[in-house]
Amino acid sequence: MHGMALQMALVMGPLALILSAYGRLIVARLWLGATGRLPWRLMTFLEEAHTRGALRQTGARYEFRHLRLQECLEASSPSNEPETTDTSAVR
Repeated sequence: MHGMALQMALVMGPLALILSAYGRLIVARLWLGATGRLPWRLMTFLEEAHTRGALRQTGARYEFRHLRLQECLEASSPSNEPETTDTSAVR
């Protein structure tokens, strides 16, 4: 009986962690860090950028101070690429 409970705990524990908000944060940070899209030490990066004047902080929120940098980051974002629609198939 105890063996079954241990097996369930070993399966359900990590599953519950991954499905929680904190678990999704950990998975996202690992993925983005491994693919080079996010610094491994995110808070250190944000604090240093704030100290150097590249970011401004309002409460718990950081914002890039320079408009040109904001525009450059926005333009390189995959969600902001213009959508192309093929209207020839819709008739």
